Amino acid sequence: MTTAPLPHEITIIIPTYKEATSVVEETIGAIEKAFLETQWQYEIIIINDGSGIGFDYNILTEKEHVHLLEHSHNKGYGAAIKTGIQHSSAPWIGITDADGTYPNWAFPELLAHTDEADMIVGIRKLSDVPWMRQLPKFLLNRYASFLANETIVDLNSGMRLFKRELAMRFWSLYPDGFSLTSTLTMAAIGNGYTTVGVPIEYYKRQGKSSIHPIADTYRFFKIVGRLGLYFNPLRIFVPIAGTCMTVGIVKGFRDYMVVDHIGNLSISLMLAGLQIYLLGLLAELISKRY
Repeated sequence: MTTAPLPHEITIIIPTYKEATSVVEETIGAIEKAFLETQWQYEIIIINDGSGIGFDYNILTEKEHVHLLEHSHNKGYGAAIKTGIQHSSAPWIGITDADGTYPNWAFPELLAHTDEADMIVGIRKLSDVPWMRQLPKFLLNRYASFLANETIVDLNSGMRLFKRELAMRFWSLYPDGFSLTSTLTMAAIGNGYTTVGVPIEYYKRQGKSSIHPIADTYRFFKIVGRLGLYFNPLRIFVPIAGTCMTVGIVKGFRDYMVVDHIGNLSISLMLAGLQIYLLGLLAELISKRY
């Protein structure tokens, strides 16, 4: 009597765009070796994000647990991850890059926290990140931490595990670009999901990166700000309202001491501060309905 195979407990998604087949094969091998140390039933989904002629990854699907999905044209990192999630029924999702930057042998260290967390993020050391991206990454993490009112060490790490239920709840917010991981982090923290960070190594990329340092950094900041308005609007409205109120009060005091009356600008600033604060309260009430 044969027994039916156990359903997959986790799906590891690997988006690829013009990655050398040998590098993707090394990534798969490292994941397979890592899961030999665990009892998890897993599958690996490769998403060829429109790499074009000369990038045939079919040879990698000879193993039963490795599957290939393809986009007819390049849609973006986030779109590739979303395609992988849509084709998975496992309760846990794992993601990693196919460029050799992440230590895929460390997946068991992340899996060890699945009983206590909804998302486990591989935390990179800032010094391991290419120097051109270190300052933008530092500022982005600080900005996101302020908006989320919680310390975020690595907002957009591409090696992480998360529950499928968590991913599906915020589906409509995910962009097609690189900022999907940032969106997922902000959405999880902003809505009370438990997130655990596990320190990992980060290696030099094999091949050319498709990240545009200026354009993508600007996009990250814009999306994080938008997510702050979604999930914690008072963190944006209160500083602006407080600034207007403070400037108005100080100027009003100065006006009263110098010209013996409070000027129109001072009153306008104080009223503007009050209105902005009230708008923030309204936005907070709306956000809590999400």
